[in-house]
Amino acid sequence: MLVIEVRRADRRERPVHLTQNPMGNTFRRYNEGDYRCSDSEVRRMLSDGDDESFDQRILPLFGTDDIHRESLAAYRNRFRSRSETHPWGGIVMEQRSDRLELSNPGTLLVSFEQAVRGGVSQCRNRTLQTMFGLIGLGEKAGSGIAKMREGWRSQQWRMPFIGEQLQPDRVNVTMLMVSLLPEMSVENLKVAIGEEFERLHIDEVQALVTADVEGAVSNPRLQQMTDTHPSDITKMLKRLVERGFLRKSGHGRGSLYRIGEGATRKGGVSPGVMTRTPGVSDRTPGASEGASGVSTLAPGASERKDETGDLLVEIAKPARDSRRLSPEEMQRVIRNLCELRELTSAQIAELVGRSVDRVQRHFLKPMVDASILVRKYADEPNHPQQAYRAATSGQMELFE
Repeated sequence: MLVIEVRRADRRERPVHLTQNPMGNTFRRYNEGDYRCSDSEVRRMLSDGDDESFDQRILPLFGTDDIHRESLAAYRNRFRSRSETHPWGGIVMEQRSDRLELSNPGTLLVSFEQAVRGGVSQCRNRTLQTMFGLIGLGEKAGSGIAKMREGWRSQQWRMPFIGEQLQPDRVNVTMLMVSLLPEMSVENLKVAIGEEFERLHIDEVQALVTADVEGAVSNPRLQQMTDTHPSDITKMLKRLVERGFLRKSGHGRGSLYRIGEGATRKGGVSPGVMTRTPGVSDRTPGASEGASGVSTLAPGASERKDETGDLLVEIAKPARDSRRLSPEEMQRVIRNLCELRELTSAQIAELVGRSVDRVQRHFLKPMVDASILVRKYADEPNHPQQAYRAATSGQMELFE
């Protein structure tokens, strides 16, 4: 077998186009295929390859009256607190009970491997980088992702994962505050699989738990969590599919693996419906003391987790027991489920006893269109980890 590895083009080498005119002739690889880039995407690539940021350019016909005074005053106050002798002298992230989510327009300027490895700083806006560095909120070491992973590893939480979304271009970072092997998930998988569970390799257990906790698992995701070679991960996932523990969707790099019938508890409800309850209760078993000695596991958290899982099943009981439930009643059940916690379409389908396709087409999409439900990834309806909730998302100011 002859393997040819094509490296990711450096930001200064983009766009990659067929003729001398990049407009209309630039292509980009997405999973297993290439697609033609729009003119706006080409212009963004050209901008990313320029070492001079837009904020370094002088804008004609603008003056100091165009500056937002409140923002400038807040920056000066922050600067003054660090540099008292200087003559003068935000970013928003989404916080949930079990994760932090960061999203930024554009694409990665370095490869995924380099982003994880660290050591190379490629900033899209050097002026802002310098401004935040002056007030202690930025650096130029290229160590951001590495520091996140180091902090998460110290807590024995699942590794943060980074992904690129195309059309529109965005970089998403999800930082789960959940144990690598949540005790409840492991116990439920043991019950579902039986004696075979004890004969599974630790990487196979990690793959099943990840599919259970996160809703799906992929080869790239396991590369972020283990030291196993990608080809060996592919073979392992194939074995788990053959044994019925996982089911595969998609092809090639876009393949996703979800919990299969062989790892589903009797009654048709997968372990994840009961164990993927957001909250501090999913943190590392036996690691309730943080570095500062402060407990990171809330009192009674495990009991609340069981109560939430039981309540989900109880709420869904009318739909599961009746095949002739009216659309209005079904919507009411789904809304009540999503008010309790965030759920994927697969979780909802299992709870109400309907197919995923039917739930998506007849209920979730109409309910989103009617603003009854909110997608977790509003700009990407087909996101592999798409989930739904009835409550509005909570946000916090990262820099106050």
